[in-house]
Amino acid sequence: MNIDYIIIYSIITGILIASSLASVGCIVLWRNVGYFGEAISHASLIGVILSVVFSIDITISLIVFALGFSLVVFLLRNVKISSLMSLIVSYGLLSFGVVFLSLYKRINFDIMSLLFGDVLLVNNVDLWFSVIIITSISLWFWLRWDQILYSSLNQEMAFVSGVNISKISLEFFIIVSLVIAMSIKIVGILMVTAMLIIPAAAASNISSSPKEMVFKSVLIAIISLVLGFVISFILDTTTGPTIVLVSGFIFISLLFCKRLF
Repeated sequence: MNIDYIIIYSIITGILIASSLASVGCIVLWRNVGYFGEAISHASLIGVILSVVFSIDITISLIVFALGFSLVVFLLRNVKISSLMSLIVSYGLLSFGVVFLSLYKRINFDIMSLLFGDVLLVNNVDLWFSVIIITSISLWFWLRWDQILYSSLNQEMAFVSGVNISKISLEFFIIVSLVIAMSIKIVGILMVTAMLIIPAAAASNISSSPKEMVFKSVLIAIISLVLGFVISFILDTTTGPTIVLVSGFIFISLLFCKRLF
């Protein structure tokens, strides 16, 4: 594929994925379940192994595995040690994945690209999947906004209002797993959680309502991604960490401005 098309695919896909991560990241902050995103991203390396072993597309394999792992975490959500156990298991799976891919001689891509992101891994399949995911998230917000808000900020009020908390939680877990699976190629396994949390946290410093927070987090994520792409190409640095650095700089700047003014 022509390098110009790869760059175009990467930028468009990146913007869609960054928007998805940022909007869902707001709910992650409201629910205080940052561990869930980290657990899925780390464990998703097993999805890469499955794609190598069974010769299937990496994106499809990542999505299938992430959905399976998120379902397990959802079923264990009422267990007090579920957050701790999910992190322990995810780090174990991450370590196993790295060791396996290091020893597997027939692998045709660099492990570091998966851990820290590489725009050259993006293709038209990722673009179409990202379109489907951002569309699904937009519809979910539109149809369920009040229920999402109540169940995230005050579950007692949500229950009294007749919100099916389990149903909303399951939908949330599925959406988070899909977004993270799609983000790995661009941002990297080790950087996904940062892009899930930082734009939302930055937006919280300058927002007066939940809707405003979602909108501004998406804007911050897009700015971070575009600037990160540009800087990584100019300086020839790894894409994922560069995007996260830009996002972190924006967070610190907004936090400083908030305290100053």
